[in-house]
Amino acid sequence: MKRSNIGYRKANPVQLARIVQTLVSDLGIGTDIFLKKVKENWQEIAGTTYAAKTHPVSLKNSILTVSVSSPAWQTQAQFDKSSFLKKIRDFEPQNDVEIHDIRFILEFTYRSTT
Repeated sequence: MKRSNIGYRKANPVQLARIVQTLVSDLGIGTDIFLKKVKENWQEIAGTTYAAKTHPVSLKNSILTVSVSSPAWQTQAQFDKSSFLKKIRDFEPQNDVEIHDIRFILEFTYRSTT
């Protein structure tokens, strides 16, 4: 017996990635997710030497805050800021989160304010 197509419509599947992207955007958690990915991949992004002396702590208003271990590393990181920005942007280029600047703070300053 042949089934009739009456009452049925063809499925129009939506890509799961598009649904998740819309949900993330609607909930406003894209920045948090991106920061988590940056933290998890910091050694790859910053390099082994920098990763040992720095770590990202927050991302607000398109400014990534990175904690550094000493004033000397803070100064060095400032000199390499444009390189950091490029590496972060290249890390996940299809991401909707934009980082316009990096703020380097001393680690003990960060710990004393939390």
